[in-house]
Amino acid sequence: MARSTAFALRFRVPGWARDVSISLNGASARVPCVPGTWAVLDRTWNPGDNVEIKLPLRFRLQPVDRWHPDRIALVRGPVVFVQEGNTHEPVYRLPDDETSLNAQLVVDRSPAEFRFVPPDKTNVQGRFRPFYAMGENHPYRMYLDRTALPFILWSA
Repeated sequence: MARSTAFALRFRVPGWARDVSISLNGASARVPCVPGTWAVLDRTWNPGDNVEIKLPLRFRLQPVDRWHPDRIALVRGPVVFVQEGNTHEPVYRLPDDETSLNAQLVVDRSPAEFRFVPPDKTNVQGRFRPFYAMGENHPYRMYLDRTALPFILWSA
């Protein structure tokens, strides 16, 4: 901008987002960031003003629909993650709460690939990757049932 100008800057806060924050020129903008609404910075803007928006990406357990609340997908931000399905896995269970889930899914190989490390340190080989990153004809598991142990493809 060539000179100071007053206007409202609006940011959509996604419905899945939690703990969103906005900084203006390095300090908290103290703007409500309610999921599913618009955050509004209404002020006189000056040349060189800097806005920073933080959208933490955490895994959450997303039910398939309201009729099947225990059949869930793992979602991070707007992206569904799937588990590679071409490995023989030990029997394990995903945690029921999202805090434990986020602690037990750790980055592996790339920022968008995660491995599940249960508290007992069982070696779970199938990595969780974004659905869009799965190749054609590559087996995967998209939906998991919280009331049953994971589906076992084969046994030794």
